[in-house]
Amino acid sequence: MKYRKYTIQEIAFLVSNDINTCVQRFTGEDRHKIINLRRYYINKLKENAVEQGPTKPNEKLDLVRDLLERSGIDVEDIGKINRVNLYQGYMKNAEGEFETTDLVSLQYTPKAEFDENLFVSQADPTIIRPTKLKPRTDRKERHALIITDAQIWQGRKQDGELFDFHDKTAMEIVQAIGREEQPDDIIIVGDLIDFPSISRFKQERAYEDTMTPSLNEVHKFLAQLRANCPDANIVITEGNHELRLRNFIYNNARQLYGITRPGDEIPMLDIRNLLRLNELEIEYLDGYPNGRHWLNDRLKVVHGNTVKQLGKTVTNLIRNDDTSSIVGHIHRFEMATRTIPGRHAGRLVMAASFGTLSRIDGAVPSVHSSLNSEDEPMLHIEQWQQGAGWVSYTPGDKPFDIQPIQIHTFDNYETRFGGKLYTPGGKK
Repeated sequence: MKYRKYTIQEIAFLVSNDINTCVQRFTGEDRHKIINLRRYYINKLKENAVEQGPTKPNEKLDLVRDLLERSGIDVEDIGKINRVNLYQGYMKNAEGEFETTDLVSLQYTPKAEFDENLFVSQADPTIIRPTKLKPRTDRKERHALIITDAQIWQGRKQDGELFDFHDKTAMEIVQAIGREEQPDDIIIVGDLIDFPSISRFKQERAYEDTMTPSLNEVHKFLAQLRANCPDANIVITEGNHELRLRNFIYNNARQLYGITRPGDEIPMLDIRNLLRLNELEIEYLDGYPNGRHWLNDRLKVVHGNTVKQLGKTVTNLIRNDDTSSIVGHIHRFEMATRTIPGRHAGRLVMAASFGTLSRIDGAVPSVHSSLNSEDEPMLHIEQWQQGAGWVSYTPGDKPFDIQPIQIHTFDNYETRFGGKLYTPGGKK
C-alpha cells in the first residue's frame, strides 16, 4: 500500500483521532484513502513495527510509539494531538559516553466519551463516470423525468443487518430509463429521504445508527443519476421528510442551526452539504410546502401536503388551482383534469401523481407498518404503486403532455416506456 509521505504530525493526528475528524483534517483527499491510511498506521503501531511503504522503516513514528508506550498511554484514549516536537538531545550510551539522539515530546487532549453515530456527517464522495450515450438531438421539445417519494433509508435488524426502505430494483428501472432516454430535466418531487430517526412519530430500535449509511445510499443514487444523465438539469424539491432535518436541528440543537465552515455559504448540516449536491450539480428547492419548480408557465412540480381518499387527492387539488400540477406525497398514481371556461374558449388544467420508488410491502414506516421482535418489517401490501412520470413540454405559455411510467412490481417489475420493455437487469 503506497501513500505520499506524511509528516510525523500528520501521522500522529491520523492514529489518534476518529475517522470523521481525520477526513475533515485532510480536506481534499479521498475519504476511503484516509480511512485505509489511518487503519494502516494503527495496525503498524499494534504490530510494534511501523513502516512507511512496504520496506522502509519510519523511525519518527517509532519515536512516537515508544513515547506512548513508556508513558502508558493508549492510542485509543487520545482525542486530539495538540503539539508534537522533534529535536536532538544528548544521552549516555552503555559505555557512559554522551551521544546525540532523536527525542520527541507530545501534548494531547484525552478523547471525550461520545458516540460517533450520534453525529451527522457528509455522505462519502462518489466517482462519477458519465454515460457514453450521446444526448438526444432528435427532439424539438423538452422532456422531463419525474421521480417521486423514493424515501431512501436503511433500517437495522436486531442482528445488525441493514434493510432498505427504498426499492432498489424499482430505482434501477428508472435509472435505466433515464440513461436510455436522456431527459432534459430530472425533477425529484420531494421525500427522496425518509429520516425516520428524527421524526415526531413513534421511534423504533431499527432506526438507530442508520443516519450515515442512509445518507450514503442517497448520495450514491444521485451520483448514478448524474452519471447516467450528465447533461440533464436535476432539481430536488423539498418534501415533508426532508424538512424533518431542519426542524430537528432547530428544535434540538439550535446553536448548530445554520453553522458553516469558514469560507462556505452552505450550512454544514444542510441537506445540500450532507449529500454533496454542489459536486453533482443538483439544485435543491426548499420552502416546503410552497417550494415548487415550474417546467413552463402552465405546469409546476410541487411535493404536496394533503392526502385524500383513493383517487381524490389530485381531484381536490385542481378544484382550488387554475394552473396544472405534478405532485408526490401520496405514493399512488392519480390523474384528473378540468376545463376552466373563458369568454371565447376554455383552458385545460391537469393534476397528476406518479407513485413511489419506496418499497410497498410494509418496510416503510406508515400507519399500517409494523416490526417484529427482531426488528424485521412485517409483510403488509400498502395501497401504493411504484412508478415515475414523463413530461413533454415547450417553455412559455404552451401545452404539455404527461405520461405515467408504471412499474409492475409484482410481475418482475416489468415496465413499458417508449416502445421498450424494462426489467431487472436492463431493457429488452
